Amino acid sequence: MSFIVARIWNSPTLMTWGNFSAKSLSLVVLLPLIVSKFDASDVVVWYLFLSLITLQMLIDLGFTPTFTRVIAYGMGGLSSKELSNIRIRKPDIDNNNLAPNWNTIIQVGATMKVIYKRLSALVFVLALSLGSLAVWKPISESTIPDLAWIAWLVVVFTTTIALYGNYYLAYLQGVNEIARIQRWQMGFALASVATSSIVLFLGGDLLALTLSHQLWLIANVIFNRWLKNTVHDGRGKAISQITKRSSHIWDVIWPAAWRSGIGVLMSAGLIQLSGIIYAQLAETAKVASYLLGLQIIRAIVNFSAAPFYSKIPVFSKLYAQHSWKQLIASAARGMSLSYWIFVVGFVLFGIMADWLLDLVGSNVNFPSSLVWCLLGLAFFLERYGAMHIQLYSTSNHIIWHIMTGISGSIMIIFSIILYPAIEVLAFPLAMLVAYLGFYSWYGAIHSYKEFKLSFWSFEKDVMLFPLSVALIYSGIHVYIDYL
Repeated sequence: MSFIVARIWNSPTLMTWGNFSAKSLSLVVLLPLIVSKFDASDVVVWYLFLSLITLQMLIDLGFTPTFTRVIAYGMGGLSSKELSNIRIRKPDIDNNNLAPNWNTIIQVGATMKVIYKRLSALVFVLALSLGSLAVWKPISESTIPDLAWIAWLVVVFTTTIALYGNYYLAYLQGVNEIARIQRWQMGFALASVATSSIVLFLGGDLLALTLSHQLWLIANVIFNRWLKNTVHDGRGKAISQITKRSSHIWDVIWPAAWRSGIGVLMSAGLIQLSGIIYAQLAETAKVASYLLGLQIIRAIVNFSAAPFYSKIPVFSKLYAQHSWKQLIASAARGMSLSYWIFVVGFVLFGIMADWLLDLVGSNVNFPSSLVWCLLGLAFFLERYGAMHIQLYSTSNHIIWHIMTGISGSIMIIFSIILYPAIEVLAFPLAMLVAYLGFYSWYGAIHSYKEFKLSFWSFEKDVMLFPLSVALIYSGIHVYIDYL
C-alpha cells in the first residue's frame, strides 16, 4: 500500500492532474458563486482580469519552455558547447547513464535570472499602460469602479512578481522536479479556492476576491524560490552567485525563445485577446457569456494537458540521449490520454452547463451550442498542433513563430471580416479556420518527419477516435438546438 501511495505521490502526471483538479475547483466552486453573487458587469471585469493575467504570463511562455528544455539537456549530460547542436551526439548505449552537467545547468539558470528581471519590468509597463486601457470601459460599467481600479493595480503588481517567479519554476521543471512542484501548486490552488469561497460567502466584493486570489500567487513564488535553493543538494544556490549571463548560453537560447514567444502570443495570446476586444464592442450580457465559455474551455484544455506536458522535460532528456523509440511511445500515450480528457470535458460541459447555471441562479448565460461546439472543435485542433510542435521542439529547432504567425494572421483576418455579419461567432469560427487551415497540420508534419512517422500509423490509435466523438457530439448538439 505504501508503495502505491509513493508512486502516486511522486508521479509527475498524477500530481499535475491533482494541481489542475485543484485549479478546476474554481469552475465547480467559485464560478457558481461569482456568477450568482456578482452583477454581470462585475463578472465581465473579473474574467477580463483573468484574461489579462493569462496574457501577461503568456509573454513569458517563449522563455519558460525554452529554459526548461535546455536545463533538461544539461540533466541529460550535455555540455554548454553541445547545446549549440544537440543532434551531433550519436546514439550510444552509455548516453542514458550520463550524469547531469551542473556547470551547464547553473550557467543557464544565471542567464534566466537576468532575462526575467528585464522581462518583468517590460510586462509591468505594458500592463500599467495598455492593460489599463483594455479594462477602462468594463471597469467604468462596474458596480464598484473605484474598488475595481484598486483591484486592477493589485493584479498588475502581483502578476509582475509572479512572472519573475517563473524563473524558479523553469529551473525546477528542467531538473525534473515536476511532481514536487505540482504537489505544492495543488496546495496553493486549494488554499486560493477555499479563501476565495469564504470571501464570496461573506459577501466580499471584486477587490476582496482579487486580493484573496493573488496573494496565494505570491506565496507560491516565495515557496518556489526556497525550493530552487533546496533540491539537488541546494545546487541552485550557485545561480545567485553569478551576476552576468553567459553570451554562449544566450546565443543558444534567444533564437528559440523569441520564436516560441511569438508563437504563444499569436496563438493563445490572440484567443485571450478576442475576449478583451469583444468586451469593448458588445453589451455586458453577451460579453459575460463569451468570457465564461472561454474560461471554461481553457480550464478543460489545461486539465487535459497534464498527461503530455508533465513529461516534456523527460522528452527533452530522452531526445538529448537519442532514446527516440522510448520518447515516441511515451508521447503517444500522453497525447491519447490528453485528447480523451479534453473530449469528455467538452461534451459533459456542453450537456450540463445550462442546467448547472440555472441551478445556482447564475446572472450569466452559457454560450450558445454553436459557439460552444466551434470552440471545442477549434481547441481540439489546437491541441493536435500544439502537442506535435512541442514534440518536435525537443530538437530545439523552433518553428512556432512561422506556425502561429501565419495561423494568427488568418485568425485576425477572418475575425475582422466575419464580425460585422455574425458577431461573437466570428471569434471561434476564425480560430477553427486558422487551426484547420494551417496550424494543426503544419506542426504535425514536422513532428512526423523528425521522428519518421506517418499520419495513419501514429494517429489511428491516438487522435482519430476522440476526434470522431467530438465531431459526432457537435453535429448532434447543434442539430437539436437549431432544428
